[in-house]
Amino acid sequence: MQHPAGWYPDPNDSSKERYFNGSAWTTHVRNDIPEIPLAPWVDPAQHILTGGILLDNTPPKSTRSTWLAVAAIAAGVAAVTIVGITVTLNGLGA
Repeated sequence: MQHPAGWYPDPNDSSKERYFNGSAWTTHVRNDIPEIPLAPWVDPAQHILTGGILLDNTPPKSTRSTWLAVAAIAAGVAAVTIVGITVTLNGLGA
């Protein structure tokens, strides 16, 4: 499989990146690679490296607790809105 042109870890020095032009390594090297760790829940073994970028190909998970939290937030917003409207209408009527 041929990789697209882009910056990749330098095969000779892992602290640098070297530009791959789509068919061969060039002499262009950059060493200002930021040290950004992966999120603690990302397992590099289960993800795809494309163009030097680690892509998460796992679908998002929705759990019962997520839906309960969304429902609780929606109920809270609705309650605050109803109380606000009631207080405003009572204030205008007085």
